[in-house]
Parts: sequence; C-alpha cells; structure tokens
Amino acid sequence: MTFIEIILIIVIFLMFIGTIFDFIKREVPDTISYSIIGISILFKIFESFYYKDIYIIFYAALFGIISFSICYYLTYKNIWGGADSKFLIGICILLSGPINNIEHLFLNYITSFFIIGFIFSTLYLIIKSIIYYKKIKKEIQSIFFNKINIAFILILILTLIFTQKIEFIFLLIMILALLILIFNKNNFENLEKKIFIKNANPKTITEGDILINSITVNNKTINNKPMGLSYNDVKLIKKHSKNKILIRWGIPFIPVFLMSFIFLLTKINLLKIIIYFLIF
Repeated sequence: MTFIEIILIIVIFLMFIGTIFDFIKREVPDTISYSIIGISILFKIFESFYYKDIYIIFYAALFGIISFSICYYLTYKNIWGGADSKFLIGICILLSGPINNIEHLFLNYITSFFIIGFIFSTLYLIIKSIIYYKKIKKEIQSIFFNKINIAFILILILTLIFTQKIEFIFLLIMILALLILIFNKNNFENLEKKIFIKNANPKTITEGDILINSITVNNKTINNKPMGLSYNDVKLIKKHSKNKILIRWGIPFIPVFLMSFIFLLTKINLLKIIIYFLIF
C-alpha cells in the first residue's frame, strides 16, 4: 500500500464520520472538515520536501485557490453548504498536480463525483417523492402526463431504437432533460417548496440553514443571508425562539464525496471509459 493510499483511507474514514453527521444532524463538525484540509496541506508539504519539488506546493496552492473561488460561489448561491465546500477544497488540494493525461487522480475523482452525485441526487429525490407523494401528487401528475413531456420521452425512446451512437444519445438526454426543466419550471419550484421547505423546530436549526423569511428573535432581526444562518444566529434562535421557523433544507451531499473516494480506490477510470464510448 502506497503512502497516498494510506492518506486516502484516512480521508475516507473522516468522510464516513462526516456522512453519519450529515444524515443524522444535517451538519458536519468543522473539526472533520478542517482535518481533511489540514491533512491535505501537510501531505503536499511532505511530498514537496520528499521529492524536492517546489511545484507540488505551487499546484496545491493553485488548486486550493480555484476550488475556494468555486466553492464560495456555490455556497453564496445556496447550491450547497459550507461543509461541502470545505470537503471539496481539501480534496482538490490532496489530488492537485499537473494534469497532463486522463489518468490523473483529480480528473478521475471529479468524473466519479459528478456521475455518482447525479445518481445519488436522483435516487434521493425519488425516495422523497414517494414519501411525500400525497403532498406532491398534483405536480407529479402534471410532469408525467404533460403532452410536451410525453413527446420528449417518445423522441428519446425512438432514438434509442433507431441509433446506437452513445455520444448522440447522451447529448439528446442532456438536451431533453434541460427542456423538461424549462417547460416544468413552476412544477419543480412547487416540488421544492413541498419537499425541501420545512417549518422547523428552533432546536433543530443548524448553521448554514437557509431562512425563507426574515425573523425577529429577542428584538434582533435575522435576515435571509446568502450563506445561510451563522453560528451566532443559530445560538440566538435556539436560546430565545419558541416559534417554528420556515427554512429550506438541501440534499445531504457528503455521502457523494465518500462514495466517489471509495470508487477512486478501485482504480476504475470512468473518464477513460466515457471518452472511449464517445470515440468508438
């Protein structure tokens, strides 16, 4: 077992603990997130001294800055939470290096991350839809029995029957998925309101939760901020608020980081497989 594989196993263990927290408490302790970043930085420093290559630190800093910029935007837009951002920054630093071929660990991980993330999110939404079916029955029927959506699905079925070109099918699926999202914007917005917007008990509020409306607690107004509730906001709410608070929850995404890392250890290169199918 190589040194990098030992580090990966340690990171996977931390991600496993983070996954448990994400599912049970909907938040991941900063000690876990910062530990992954710290381990990644220390590993790159050690690697740089071991190989006597200053560029290792340069690439680690570069990947760290780029990932921080992307994560800040994603967090600011409420696309995902702070723990997700810290995990991704740590991973980007750990897997940093010159990308000169498709065997690079970073490319392999990111490819796995997007594919597993898509599958995980889809399954999560399906399960939630089953649980809340009575509440969202109208929206589900509007999506599945819409004439335009039925036409899109028929186009896809006919394409699958008459062509075997993977790249064309993949492109068509992406286009049709985008069109379905556009034509069913109102239905999907209503689904989000019914599945992810909750009247939460103040005791269950966590840092990063997104307020739907501004609230006043102990004569202090807490507004809907891009980054969600701060530590001090949560502390104030739990101490003084007795009324339920309308917040938006998201999909717990830490499990995707974990599954992508485990997949990385299998040494199966999904990017290479995708490129092969697109070319041949």
